[in-house]
Amino acid sequence: MTKPNSEYKISALRRLPPGLLGSETYSIVTATEVNADLIKAEYFLLVQRPAAALHHGTIELNLKNFPSELERWDTSFALDEAQLQVEIEVGNLLEARAAELNRDDLAYLPFEFKSSGVSLMGPWMRGLFESQIREILRQTESPKLKLYLGFLVQNSPMK
Repeated sequence: MTKPNSEYKISALRRLPPGLLGSETYSIVTATEVNADLIKAEYFLLVQRPAAALHHGTIELNLKNFPSELERWDTSFALDEAQLQVEIEVGNLLEARAAELNRDDLAYLPFEFKSSGVSLMGPWMRGLFESQIREILRQTESPKLKLYLGFLVQNSPMK
């Protein structure tokens, strides 16, 4: 049996004041071609505020009987869709934080995710998101992300 086609991408949230979701917020999105008829995407969002937390979800793209007239569903499409779900989650978290702080204007601040050169090694070595990263390792069905996180957690965070 061949290994499933699997991809992942790690991004860091930029352009928000650190008091809203924390000075470090990361997204991890995955896409795995489970078989010829199914692609599974996952998204994980690590935030520091109001407390360190993991938000996550999955998307299944059933390719069976998919009309060829529509855009192609592949792992690239699934990664993009998972990233969109992360952005929706950030919007929801911003609205909740704005209400909590009684500052409606904070709910609509622009933000962006940057993926170039982003790794979980820095936060892991600083002891940030330890339990959440271990939970992602436990939950993910992406072979590539599981391998990466498996190597990562073998290294002790700095204390």
